[in-house]
Amino acid sequence: MGTHKSDSQQARPPLWLPCAIAVATYLVLHFSEPVGPRKSPTAANRAILLVGFGLVWSCFAALWTQTAAAAASGFSETPDPVSILPQARAILTSSAVYFASLITSVICYRISPLHPLAGVPGPFWYKTSKLFGAWIAWKGKTHLLSKKWHDTYGPIVRTGPNEISILDAEAIPAVLGTGGLSKGQFYDGRWDPNAPAGSLLILKDEDHASRRRLWTRGMSSQALKEYEGFIGNRANILIEKLEAMAGAGSSVDIAEWISYFTFDFMGDMAFGFDFEFLRNAGDKDGLLGAMRRFAIAVQVVCHIPWVATYANKIPMFGRDMQILRAFGVGAATRRVKVGASSKDLWYHLTDEAGFEKSKPSIASVVADGTLAIVAGADTTVSALSSLFYFLLSDPTCYKRLQQEVDAVYPPGSDPLDVSKHAELVFMNGCLNEALRLQPASSDQWSSSGPC
Repeated sequence: MGTHKSDSQQARPPLWLPCAIAVATYLVLHFSEPVGPRKSPTAANRAILLVGFGLVWSCFAALWTQTAAAAASGFSETPDPVSILPQARAILTSSAVYFASLITSVICYRISPLHPLAGVPGPFWYKTSKLFGAWIAWKGKTHLLSKKWHDTYGPIVRTGPNEISILDAEAIPAVLGTGGLSKGQFYDGRWDPNAPAGSLLILKDEDHASRRRLWTRGMSSQALKEYEGFIGNRANILIEKLEAMAGAGSSVDIAEWISYFTFDFMGDMAFGFDFEFLRNAGDKDGLLGAMRRFAIAVQVVCHIPWVATYANKIPMFGRDMQILRAFGVGAATRRVKVGASSKDLWYHLTDEAGFEKSKPSIASVVADGTLAIVAGADTTVSALSSLFYFLLSDPTCYKRLQQEVDAVYPPGSDPLDVSKHAELVFMNGCLNEALRLQPASSDQWSSSGPC
């Protein structure tokens, strides 16, 4: 009969085993990471598989060495109610060491001189993980921190493990222009894997070029002239509503009414009909709320696009995307059924004029029409709300702008005469300053290239 030793005397498995397996796992992950458009889901699945495989091997090795050491030490083979505790402790210890070693390996490489971006200055912790970028995006501070970093480190700043921010107008054509770098993984977070087609925003290379031609015609000076009537109609309704509330002495949430105005106008422009937000004085279907929540979620997920692969499968996270998808399909169905009396954006995106060799699919037009409303309306609301906030906060600027508008558009003139816009010099300055102080979108548009 063998002897039973105390816990302090029991041989424990060596900790170098899970540590070595963790380092090997990271090396495999690093050198086998897939590169290319929409590779984030593949990379996420491969990472989970490899990390799980390494964890299993780490725990197995710990159990094996612990059992072998116990046998060599002469542990009793008599059944013991607590005999499972050493094995459980070995698994927990091995798992903790494995994950700690894996995380340490990642951090050490990203801050080491071996990393291709080691010579680029930037905030230390942001070099180690994109989780920090996701956090500041959630807080809405991306643009503020970006300015602070450039003020501190210069025109080129390392803002992530494999990401740099460039503050140089001359670099825009080389990075973002035609023939520039390809779109980076930042755009993967905007890709809906369950959608039948992607929007212009996430397309790349030839697919992007062919879709861009449709958008160019839809945003030409001639097309914009067609949209002016939509703006006039919606502006008149907005003024009527505001005057009615002013006459009744009611308080007004100007940002909310600007939302109703812009979404109604974008509905007119994109699909040829409005969503009746202005007339109903509200959003009875909750569409605006879904769009706002989705916009915040997208800014966060774009920093960690692999999260979208799994978050979209969780009902509470994917609900807003489903609402927007259903909205786009419903608007497209209505547009096809009732038609339109003018050349709206749908007219150009579906190539009703017949300029293209083949007609775009309805699915792609639905994606682009929804993009136009979400992106166009949301940014316009942000810009105009910021403008009114700053003007109302500064009576001197407000009075000066009022005098300029009254001089350019005296009583009896047409306030929708766009030919006089060039004379509104101070208004243009106010708009630019509002956009500088509070960007309509705090997104960071990224491109990818070899290090």
